[in-house]
Amino acid sequence: MGKRILVLAVDRDDDLGVVGIKTPLLGREQVLQAAIRFAFSRPEDPDLNVLFAALRLEEMLKRKGYDAVVGVVAGSQRGGVEADLRIAEQARSLVAKTGAEGIVFVSDGAEDEFVLPILQSIAPVLSVHRVVVEQHRGVEETYMLFIRYLRKAIEEPRFSRLLLGVPGIIVVVFSLLALMGLLTQALLLGLMVGGLAMVVKGFGLEDRLAEMWTRSPVMIVTSLIAVIGYAAAILLAYYMLCYSTVPPIERLVAALRGATGLIVFATLVLIVGHSLYKLAIGNYDLSTEITGLTGTLVLAVLLYRLADAIEAAGSLNPTNIVLEVVNYGVPWQAMAGVFIVGTVWWFSSKLFANVIVQTSSPSEHSRAKQ
Repeated sequence: MGKRILVLAVDRDDDLGVVGIKTPLLGREQVLQAAIRFAFSRPEDPDLNVLFAALRLEEMLKRKGYDAVVGVVAGSQRGGVEADLRIAEQARSLVAKTGAEGIVFVSDGAEDEFVLPILQSIAPVLSVHRVVVEQHRGVEETYMLFIRYLRKAIEEPRFSRLLLGVPGIIVVVFSLLALMGLLTQALLLGLMVGGLAMVVKGFGLEDRLAEMWTRSPVMIVTSLIAVIGYAAAILLAYYMLCYSTVPPIERLVAALRGATGLIVFATLVLIVGHSLYKLAIGNYDLSTEITGLTGTLVLAVLLYRLADAIEAAGSLNPTNIVLEVVNYGVPWQAMAGVFIVGTVWWFSSKLFANVIVQTSSPSEHSRAKQ
């Protein structure tokens, strides 16, 4: 008898789960029963061909003297990280049960092959068997294929969110703004929403945000508020510099003061959110947050003093501005600010180091020394 081989069929989007078939499946009997049940429920699905191809491949390998066993794993309808983690867990379970020395991967050649690196990290992938379905390319078959994929886009959440949800938002926003006579703004906003959706999907931010929300809703909320604050600061500065009717020196001063207030607010919200997150997970070392808070306040004071100096210069002449900056003592205040931030960091790091040592158990303290 040859080496032990696991013939593994992968259903990344869990079409089997839609019809009530639970995975993982192991052995010819389980896979055959699942294939027959799936055939009655969804005879047009290409995953059906994958199941029968895996059964046929197992039989062929056995005839050639290999100790082959067929198995099926499935991911999630949401796709992405969740699907890959579930496939990895199920594949690892089947390899452990069978003691397989290698995997023959059976796929329909579509997105299932994204999991190939995952399988290679579990056991050697000896071969990849792609199942290509032969079909006539007439008008009727093309139409039926289009209808099937359209139904898939509507019924499966991970496709419908992108193909229906985002265009739906764009259509609603565009219609409302068009009714108010803001056709140009409607077009720009529609393009912005579509571009944002592409960025989120392209960089996989959807799964990362979902994971962050599960771990720390506070960080998500405070980060969102901070981003809004930073964006408002940029927009305010842009408006004051480009559209304000006051003299140029007053534009610059107003933009600097207004943006500074919003940036300080957004940064403070972010620091508070991170502090709450650390406390929630049992990390009481807030030295970095206290130092960041002090640095933010020092920076705010320096920027306001800089605005006062520019205002006192009375013009955008660089020489006058430099003289007023020196007269207002901004360089010395900056040096003092650096000293204050460094002192706060030193004291806070020492303070929280002592607090952590005192609150830890003797065994933990001895381990820390080691």
